[in-house]
Amino acid sequence: MTSLVDEAVFDYFNVLLTEVEEPSHVAATLTQPKLKEFEPQLDKQALEQLLAPVFKTKVTPQIEVKVNAQVKPQAKAEIKPVSKPEIKPVSKIESKIESKIESKIESKLESKIESKIASQINQVVEIQQLAVSPPKVTKDLLESLDDEFPVLFFKVAGLTLAVPLVSLGGIVKLERVNHIMGRPDWYKGVQTHRGAQLNVVDTCAWVMPEKYDSALAETVNYQYVVLLEDSNWGLACESLVNSVKINKSAVNWRSNAGKRPWLAGVVREQMCGILHVHALIELLNSGLGSQDP
Repeated sequence: MTSLVDEAVFDYFNVLLTEVEEPSHVAATLTQPKLKEFEPQLDKQALEQLLAPVFKTKVTPQIEVKVNAQVKPQAKAEIKPVSKPEIKPVSKIESKIESKIESKIESKLESKIESKIASQINQVVEIQQLAVSPPKVTKDLLESLDDEFPVLFFKVAGLTLAVPLVSLGGIVKLERVNHIMGRPDWYKGVQTHRGAQLNVVDTCAWVMPEKYDSALAETVNYQYVVLLEDSNWGLACESLVNSVKINKSAVNWRSNAGKRPWLAGVVREQMCGILHVHALIELLNSGLGSQDP
């Protein structure tokens, strides 16, 4: 709207600059009427008859001049002022500005409405396309899921994550963890599980390293380890929320590869991320964090 106002002001001054100046002789005509055109025409014969008893002679030109001088004030009072022509440049400018502003606003509103409708149509088409053919990056996961599938919700430092039960290897209690030197900051350590070594991930440090500082680390209290499929990796979590069934249509699935292939989508109702466990395991095996290229 600011750009419209600026354009309107610009057009307004352009109209003022192109406005034609009124000729000077018009002003002269208005202020100095031609008195000669309104001088009275005297009846010479009537005047001679009127003055005959006094002079008994023919009226001389001098008497005519004298009479003219006496009659002039009366004739001057009878002069009617010339009516001024109606000049309305301001109203013309206002009408031009209003018409220009209205046409520009209408054209811009129409273009905005058209673009908005087009974007909404594109969104609907994208949703329909997702329902018909799943995105390539999550195609393997979606093919392994039914239209309605169960997931496990768990919490980490106030953050809720979901893992499909088809990708869940189990849940164990967090016990003694042996730290290993030279590993990334997100690597919590090794815990023995069924005679094997289970690599425990500091989930908060891995998922959101930009927020994981010493103050946050002191508040996190891990209680469980969520096992990922049949791998030797597990995500440490503070609490288990619940296990419920959700529909595929209730998830905004990833539409491109992006920087976080481990995030398959977002569950709209719970507003939480759903994990792509297979992609997550590949990153962990490569020693990569959630934001590493």
